[in-house]
Amino acid sequence: MSFASSDFKTIILTFKDSNAATAFKNIANKIDGEIVHEYSLIKGLAIKVPKSLDTNSLKNDESHGIVHVEEDQEVKIN
Repeated sequence: MSFASSDFKTIILTFKDSNAATAFKNIANKIDGEIVHEYSLIKGLAIKVPKSLDTNSLKNDESHGIVHVEEDQEVKIN
């Protein structure tokens, strides 16, 4: 499937353990995802995925060991 760069969003996933994070790296390709960052202080990944991906399906599927899913966003202090 071919996507334009504007068809993507970045999500941050945290996992229950490092084995789950490692295993999910293989799944990322299957959902047309690209790992853009691996976190070292937390068991997590930032993944660029198609905007059409239903992130709730990732949140609700406990078989991947995902603890939390959120869309990456800029943080500002006023």
